[in-house]
Amino acid sequence: MQCWFADDASTANPVAKIKKWWDTLNAIGPDFGYYPNGKKCWIITKPDRKIMVEEAFKETAINVTIQGQRHLGTAIGSRGYVEEYVNNKMTNWISEITVTQPQASYTTYTFGLKYRRTYFLRTLPGIHPKLT
Repeated sequence: MQCWFADDASTANPVAKIKKWWDTLNAIGPDFGYYPNGKKCWIITKPDRKIMVEEAFKETAINVTIQGQRHLGTAIGSRGYVEEYVNNKMTNWISEITVTQPQASYTTYTFGLKYRRTYFLRTLPGIHPKLT
């Protein structure tokens, strides 16, 4: 399976199928104006498969992680990575609002951030409201 949004693509498959997908993208993508850039690509894998994935993609510039990575405004990966991502995002939002609009920061903190929390609750399964 694969998912595309503009020029961002993702897939979830066994390693051999992902490698075939990557090779096909590189072979036919330029004919359609799509030029895959391995340096900007990430494969998120389970710890016991990391070596196998690195071996399969050793001749590419693709990054491999067992932690996680941000994807289309949210995070994919280990529970720890997702929780850290959410906490950092919320801290940054609060900091930005406090610096740029100090008079409105209280209102934003008590009312406005609930909408941003709602976004995370919809896009990150299992994220509890207390984390956000």
